[in-house]
Amino acid sequence: MVHPKIKKLYASIPSFECQEGCADCCSSLVPFAKSEWDAIPVKKEANSMQCPYVSEDNKCSIHRVKPYMCRLFGAGKDPLLKCPKGCGPEKPLSWEKAKKLTNKYHALISK
Repeated sequence: MVHPKIKKLYASIPSFECQEGCADCCSSLVPFAKSEWDAIPVKKEANSMQCPYVSEDNKCSIHRVKPYMCRLFGAGKDPLLKCPKGCGPEKPLSWEKAKKLTNKYHALISK
């Protein structure tokens, strides 16, 4: 089960639909909190730069339990987290709000 404080951060991130079949942002370098990792039913080891949870048809096989950084990607105005296909929510997070949420996330996972 994902830590309740991390779930609270999830609720602060606006959702949006990704482009069908796109996995351009799915990297194996995404950090996971221990509770996020524990929520994944089948553990896979990365053997490339792409996330090991991207299916053959370029869909997220752990979408329901995806970690914080996957949820944040494309949801804000930070140029480093911008969707390469231009997808995003109607009301994206400001850079400041995304930074504040991420600082809270890092504080939780560093304990």
